[in-house]
Amino acid sequence: MHYGKVTATASAGRCRECPVSHLSICAAAGEQAFASFSSRARLAGFRAGETIVPQGEEAGYGGIIVEGAVKIVSITEAGAAYVLQVLQPGEWVGPVFPERPGVAWEAASDVMLCWIALPALETLMQMEPKLSRALLASVTRQLNAQWDWAVLLRSGGTLGRIASWLLREAEGAGAGQGNCSEGAVVVIDLRRRDLASLLDMTVETLCRGLSQLEQRQAIVMLTPKQAAVSNMGVLQQIANGERGAGEGKAA
Repeated sequence: MHYGKVTATASAGRCRECPVSHLSICAAAGEQAFASFSSRARLAGFRAGETIVPQGEEAGYGGIIVEGAVKIVSITEAGAAYVLQVLQPGEWVGPVFPERPGVAWEAASDVMLCWIALPALETLMQMEPKLSRALLASVTRQLNAQWDWAVLLRSGGTLGRIASWLLREAEGAGAGQGNCSEGAVVVIDLRRRDLASLLDMTVETLCRGLSQLEQRQAIVMLTPKQAAVSNMGVLQQIANGERGAGEGKAA
């Protein structure tokens, strides 16, 4: 596969074997809309760090994450980059209509996308109302998640933010839907710099916080990129306690 280029047709047969077909808009759009989308979509790969949709430039494509993670980044005029959100498989990448977005979408790890030209998507949404509603619901969930994260950043201390992020990631790593258990392993795909930016802290503070959580026996760092939840109660207590301590502070 040539990364950064559209390389293969996302045929109906290939789509039926897609690992995120039960998570993405395809599951909610219905069989007819699913077939219409797959006939127009392509598979595209991007390497970690590669820009998928640039900030401030007219976007031509959007799509669904099949594998990997994508970060939404805001880049200031001075060139500073802030990670606002990290998207996972099944979530939508890029704008829905051709426009000049105020943020960029970048590959946080090696990524595979189910990619579609935005003019074709706009036409398809007019033809398939179920697809339009499914896509609207998907991007609304992602926006709500970003709002929730913004609240968490304003209401907690640094250690609480790290604990809360680990809990959220552990939910995805756990066996149950929306549940996490002791022993769940969180894979930290993000570079330390990106994770620190997402959590609104320095890399040094992030590393110190992970060490403190390990010292308090809430987690065990198996490797620099893997954290096992060793005591769910302690981790939740730290997350909830730090959030409570931050509430009510003046802006």
